Amino acid sequence: MRRLLIIVLASVYGCLYGQQEGLLSQFMYNGALLNPAAAGSQPYWTASATYRKQWLNFDGTPSTQFLSVEGPWKGKKIGLGGSVINDVIGVSRRTDVDAFYSYHLLIGKGYLSMGLRGGISHYSSRLTELTVWDAGDANFGADVRGKIIPNAGTGVYFYLDNFTAGFSVPNLLSHKSGTPISIALSNIPQYQRHYYLHSTGKIKAGEKFFVKPALVFRYVDGAPAQCEVHIAGSYRDLADLGVSYRTGDGLIFITQMNIMKKLRLGYSFDLPLSGLSGYTNGTHEVRLAWLFGEAADKLGVPSFMGN
Repeated sequence: MRRLLIIVLASVYGCLYGQQEGLLSQFMYNGALLNPAAAGSQPYWTASATYRKQWLNFDGTPSTQFLSVEGPWKGKKIGLGGSVINDVIGVSRRTDVDAFYSYHLLIGKGYLSMGLRGGISHYSSRLTELTVWDAGDANFGADVRGKIIPNAGTGVYFYLDNFTAGFSVPNLLSHKSGTPISIALSNIPQYQRHYYLHSTGKIKAGEKFFVKPALVFRYVDGAPAQCEVHIAGSYRDLADLGVSYRTGDGLIFITQMNIMKKLRLGYSFDLPLSGLSGYTNGTHEVRLAWLFGEAADKLGVPSFMGN
């Protein structure tokens, strides 16, 4: 019964809120996915793949795959990139394909960048596969097949060598079934606009040790605001080991290590402290990132492989 309840809730959530952004526990390593203005903020290019599976032990729970590439173009002034995000919740599936553009201005010792994000979402839902209590309910009488929706977003981002801060709205457009694209949010339960405020830091704590705090604040109309606070320790930038607390949810244990000079491997485990804690083994998220380009060739970051 509990499994069936979760499946139905997840499926209805996917139907009503299909435009909701995919959740990332390793947000501090995925800046451009959170904010298009972060594209090109590093001197090298990064290609990354992330897989996230939520709420183990339940059928039909969210599963998300993220692919992204981003980096600088023409020195430090322009950042480019793109992403593909596939999000499956119960019988609902949403695939986003987006491109990023950012422009970077030197402000004192740091940079201020402004970014744009644009693309499309492909949404589908196999509603007829659900078991419903009210036979003939029109809301579940037909599948949603191949619905394509345009997206556009923006963000601002300020960064120094050891500090970043940004604000983004990845999807500015709202949509309601049967109506044209709209920028109005009132009375539109589908595809709500999300707001992100985020920051990261790096503090030297000895000759070879660093402390790396991070913060993200998420808000969407119709849901409780959520704050995630993260703290990690790092040895020579060889490996990070940290923990996060997500309000209304639980603890997250995160690690990232340099397998080779240009290869990064990240893993996080979400431990729920909410009402789900007695029914699920948590959430797994794995990230693999490859650094490339001329600047990546010159990196002196140590690795477990000794290069």
